[in-house]
Amino acid sequence: MAQEYRIPSHEPFHALPLGPFTADRIKDGDRYELSEGQRIYCAPAGERHAQHNVTGASLLDSDPDVEWSGVDAGFSPNANTMRAPDVSVAPPPPRKKGWISGVPPLAVEYADQGQNEVDLEKKSRNYWRRALVTSG
Repeated sequence: MAQEYRIPSHEPFHALPLGPFTADRIKDGDRYELSEGQRIYCAPAGERHAQHNVTGASLLDSDPDVEWSGVDAGFSPNANTMRAPDVSVAPPPPRKKGWISGVPPLAVEYADQGQNEVDLEKKSRNYWRRALVTSG
């Protein structure tokens, strides 16, 4: 019989007030995402993480029903949030500068040892719709 475990969240104790940053202040190439106005540094992917990104993106993009997919594409559902899932599937975004408005219908995040689970849970909630979290 499978047993379920719930990871306790410390979010009520660590909830930060709305920060001063907005998505328009994060530029293409910056190593930051944005959650509730707080900048979050995102280190480059290591070999294992990068390989998972390429494999996942290739697999999803090979589906004939997928119109558009991206790796680390920035999505901004509101002025104080900008997230870049490892892999995303969405309708083709308009060809304009800046972040893609809204959230992707499918966002994939790879979780590995040492990754902060509370932060990963918060990130998946920022996507609102569906987030697929896989472990390597």
